[in-house]
Amino acid sequence: IMSKQIISYETDTYLYNVFVKIVKNKISLLTVVNGNKLFGIGTIRDIIKYFYEKIKILIIFPKLW
Repeated sequence: IMSKQIISYETDTYLYNVFVKIVKNKISLLTVVNGNKLFGIGTIRDIIKYFYEKIKILIIFPKLW
């Protein structure tokens, strides 16, 4: 039986804040909600992949800095 509280965040939450929630609560995923409706699930892997893609673009196109 799962007894832990579900931790979620809104679709417009900054990724940094999502990352802090994940680290602070020692969890690997969060539910994403839009209002009171489930929108999806976000994981630490999703955040790392997002930032990896952003860094890769900045390395390829350094003038975007």
